Amino acid sequence: MRKFKNLLVLAFVSIFAFVVNAQAKTGLIDPTTLGVSDARKDEEIFIADGATIQIQAREDGLAGAVIFWSEEDGIHTQLVSDKAIIFGGGHNQSEVIDETNILMTGGSVAQIYGGSLHAGTVLEANVVISGGQVGYVMGGGAAFLARTNCPDEVDFGKAHPMNLLNTNRADAKTIVNEANVIINNGTVSNVFGGGESKAYTKDALVVVNGGVIDTLTGDGSNGYMDIATILVKGGKVTNLQAGNHGQLDKAQIDITGGEVKNLFATTDATDKVENGVVKDIVGLVKDIIVDVRESASVLNLLAGNGLDKIQNIELYTEHGTVENIDPLFEGNDIEVSDYIVLTVDGVEYEAAYDSTLAEYNLSEIIDVDGKTFVKFLTEDDKVFSIFTPLTKNVVLKSVFVENKATEDVVKQLSDLKNQADSLAAEISKIDNPNVSLVTYLDNLKITIEKLTKEIEDQKVVEEPTEPDKTVDENPNTYDAVLGYALVTLFSLSGLGVATKKVFTK
Repeated sequence: MRKFKNLLVLAFVSIFAFVVNAQAKTGLIDPTTLGVSDARKDEEIFIADGATIQIQAREDGLAGAVIFWSEEDGIHTQLVSDKAIIFGGGHNQSEVIDETNILMTGGSVAQIYGGSLHAGTVLEANVVISGGQVGYVMGGGAAFLARTNCPDEVDFGKAHPMNLLNTNRADAKTIVNEANVIINNGTVSNVFGGGESKAYTKDALVVVNGGVIDTLTGDGSNGYMDIATILVKGGKVTNLQAGNHGQLDKAQIDITGGEVKNLFATTDATDKVENGVVKDIVGLVKDIIVDVRESASVLNLLAGNGLDKIQNIELYTEHGTVENIDPLFEGNDIEVSDYIVLTVDGVEYEAAYDSTLAEYNLSEIIDVDGKTFVKFLTEDDKVFSIFTPLTKNVVLKSVFVENKATEDVVKQLSDLKNQADSLAAEISKIDNPNVSLVTYLDNLKITIEKLTKEIEDQKVVEEPTEPDKTVDENPNTYDAVLGYALVTLFSLSGLGVATKKVFTK
């Protein structure tokens, strides 16, 4: 289970409560010593080296931010411009950093990385944006950062360092085991779960609770990743994509709230070659699951690029959450499952839109603590027919009976007959009815016949004891018969279907 600390608490904690950083390496480093291009020599690079840092707006009214952190001699601050690039990890180091924590509540900076620069391993990187403006936010580290003398890269013009499809993640030197990125508020141009260039981020979680994001990507800006999970609960995202240019084994995208304009199931990147030089390349995403539900609002669900490279893709949309769906999905033998959420006794089922309760195997809730299922009730205690089309989210509770009188059994038999008549009428309208439904009806008729016979054999026996003893029913009540009828009704073989379809390309 992901550790994932509740970093939101930091927003309310005084900076004087920060954990003391025993290492005195935190602060700005000279970019010219890193071999960066001349165009970037005026940038400021801040290395936290594992210290917990907080980024706030400057009090002098200038663009940029002020960074707070704690060391053994007290609280330290550093003013930076809006071109600042901030790393939670270290720089070119062999020591492993257990944890990095970056909290931004205001100000403006160019880039934020949870991991290290050029080389270094971070076990857990945490970045929380609760205000301010950022160009790039990445859960991982940066392996390249526009160096002109990078010893790990060959000639930039002949072999683009972003082309990672034929390289090995085991060679990566900039590593984050677990990255957590939370966007609560603020404005961010680009959010990535992973890192930059040949950085390796093993497991990344991106949660969007609010704010405005132009592009949100599960993996990094290139690089390698095992698992990327995106949870959008609020805010506004213009473009959301599973991958970018690198290698990603599995992406899980869950959107339960907020607004997303363009949701690319794969990536919006395109292969691009200019004058024989690779300028851009679509990454490799092996496995993708996209689930849009609840109060989410997605304008366009798009196939994007790289669809031919995906090994498995599953797409689920709760009815009404997506406005437009790319027809390319059907052209590639990929279906979008339109479903609603059916809740029975607190258990959620993903049911296909316009299906009926009778199409699903509910045997797991038929018998609870030895009680036999009788019927479903809606939240306002109205009986819900199992043949009612599911066209919206439904919350049901099941009602059970024990030791009911014969008249209740008779009434239930009448209900079963009505259900059989309704089903027979529906089947008569279908040219080639489903074999399972026909079998269902046949078994239902057999059940009704058996129940009818048992009721006819019902006897009421008078106890021959005390004269004022009231007449009791036969102790052999017909709960067992009713149970048999209903269990047969709802658990006939062949009727159960998976509550969540899987579509494999």
